[in-house]
Amino acid sequence: MTHPRDILLGAQAATVCLPVCDHCDAVEARLGKISLAFASAEGEIKNAVKITAAAAREDGVPSNFEGQWHDRASHRYFWPVSARADQTGRVLPPKSPIYFLGPS
Repeated sequence: MTHPRDILLGAQAATVCLPVCDHCDAVEARLGKISLAFASAEGEIKNAVKITAAAAREDGVPSNFEGQWHDRASHRYFWPVSARADQTGRVLPPKSPIYFLGPS
């Protein structure tokens, strides 16, 4: 990653000392931590994927998951949980619906 000072000054960066803020350093590491903070727990991800897959199979009608009925309101809650898990780089269960699996 190129430091902003190097971009601004080019070849003169080594000779000129400007007070440039280093807030751009380690951006990737910070973003990784932020993504993990927003990711759901493993158990919630597994349940969300299973419930969402059942909803897709049943065409959105209420489905029974581990003795509890889930309707469209549940499906609307669990869909973003599954999608966010995929977006934050969490490993989804192997039988996840194809719409959650990112590009290979």
